[in-house]
Amino acid sequence: MSTLSVAIDPRSRKVRLALVAWLAVALVVAVSEVIGRHVIRLPAIVPALVIGITTLALLVHRRSEAFRHFTATADLRPAILFHLVRVGYGAAFLALGAAGELHPTFAWNAGIGDVVAGALALPAAWLAGRGSRRLVFAWNALAFFDILLALGTAQRLIWIDGERTLFAPMQDFPFTLLPVLVLPWILLGHLWIFARLRRPAALTGAPAGTR
Repeated sequence: MSTLSVAIDPRSRKVRLALVAWLAVALVVAVSEVIGRHVIRLPAIVPALVIGITTLALLVHRRSEAFRHFTATADLRPAILFHLVRVGYGAAFLALGAAGELHPTFAWNAGIGDVVAGALALPAAWLAGRGSRRLVFAWNALAFFDILLALGTAQRLIWIDGERTLFAPMQDFPFTLLPVLVLPWILLGHLWIFARLRRPAALTGAPAGTR
């Protein structure tokens, strides 16, 4: 199957429409007060949303032939480049931490890691286009570890140390996009990249040997 035929395949089109719908719903939820007004009083909502939405997406993928076809054939580079959003969030974490509006431990750990992982997404996408599996794997593993570290740090500070008030900025947009869109897409993207790296197919969506 050629790159063009993959792009216009009805199964891939359905998946893209589903992703656009997810984006639209997430934007509506994020700009409303549905999440923001509960983040501090009910901090469990963030991990519950991230885990729940990610798990639901994995279940849909398992049961949907269209989604399985998409993840087996689509170009990985857009999924890698999505991680550029981490540069913006990471810089915001560092700025808020320096201003005393965000817990400094979280701001430092998550901020530095996200900026580095996001910035390295550019060369990682370029390497994916050249079929450099080992280097793409190294970036993916590093960036995946960073996001798990950030999530773990936040939960430790909230649940063990009782540090909730210094997470107040998470009530506001665009941070409210994190649990309903950004974090699930990042986690799912990492899992997708790991899965594709184990297969001999090209990482750009084109059949091997056609580039």
